[in-house]
Amino acid sequence: MPLNIFDLEKVSQDTKELITHTGKFLLSFLHIKKNLNIIIIDENKIKKINGRYRGKDRPTDVLAFNYNDDDLIGEIFLCLKQNKKKALIENRDPNDRLKIIIIHGLLHLLGYDHKTESDNALMEKETLRLFNQLQLINK
Repeated sequence: MPLNIFDLEKVSQDTKELITHTGKFLLSFLHIKKNLNIIIIDENKIKKINGRYRGKDRPTDVLAFNYNDDDLIGEIFLCLKQNKKKALIENRDPNDRLKIIIIHGLLHLLGYDHKTESDNALMEKETLRLFNQLQLINK
């Protein structure tokens, strides 16, 4: 279950370790045997990707792409600046929110979505379950 982190933003070692720890925990806990790439990019790059693939001309905090590959479950693109902005708006710890968006991205790769209210409720429930499990092992 290799986890590959591509840090195009040169984030702090602590942040890199948090992302690595979260990713490895999720792959192990969910028994995912495929590789996962997590790419840390800036607002401009994520805005371009969001526009190209989702038709939304604005930056976002997380995007996930499933490639239906035998060895790679997919890629999660993270924009930490957007995560910090949204954490401030939501009055939430940026590190906790970062864990949540990594979980969110991985759930998309596993087929979850939030197109309907019931799908959204299911995705939120699974996000909370995984976040709580992650918090338990960090104590």
